[in-house]
Amino acid sequence: MAAEYRSRMPTWRRLLAAVRLPLPVHQWLRPGGPVRTGPTPEERATIAAAQAALAHMLAAVRTEVTEVGELLAVVEFPSDPAPGVSDALARALDSYDAAARLVDDVADVVELAGVVVLAGDARAALVVAAAHHRREAVPPLPRPCFFNPLHGRSDRTAVWRTGYKTTLRVPACPRCRKAVRRGDAPEALVDRAPDGRVVPYYAVDTAHSVWAATGFGAFRPDLAARVQRGEHRTRRRGHRS
Repeated sequence: MAAEYRSRMPTWRRLLAAVRLPLPVHQWLRPGGPVRTGPTPEERATIAAAQAALAHMLAAVRTEVTEVGELLAVVEFPSDPAPGVSDALARALDSYDAAARLVDDVADVVELAGVVVLAGDARAALVVAAAHHRREAVPPLPRPCFFNPLHGRSDRTAVWRTGYKTTLRVPACPRCRKAVRRGDAPEALVDRAPDGRVVPYYAVDTAHSVWAATGFGAFRPDLAARVQRGEHRTRRRGHRS
């Protein structure tokens, strides 16, 4: 089942490349962008292409969420589960529920990445439940690339220096690991901070972004619960301020 989990996870790098935008245009795609009379013709063309790519990505993500829901629908809940099964199934259901709620209300690429992570977390929890049910060792499962979850999942980590003498070990895709080893900035998923700056999503004040606060689940295990409570909407209010 672990092998199936790996093979069925979608690859987002090719789709993500279609929505890489110059920073001014990136701001135009979000509420509260720069105050100007309007985008230039070149920016309008780029925005249109980016919106089409985002719609294509969203369709693929919706399919993934649907497939996870179908998997959960056929899971047979044991009447006398082995230790760990119930907890893993509960995590799968919570992650799926959060993904299903968010996919119908996606505001931008950052939230779309959240859906991808939550759907993947649901699949991972099902693998854990199956391992406990068979009383087998839980296999190591890849986690979303911390720097950009749309890069895919990895079972490798990078030692990331966040400040003077401060380092974190975070899951990272091969490309981001190489960048970190070279001392370069990884290709991070960007977001707009409440002050209007376009920054890596993890640089946004954690009080304004559930994604920054949890590192898309890399730092905290309660991402699904926080999305279920609607905490992701705090970020949207910050964008309008």
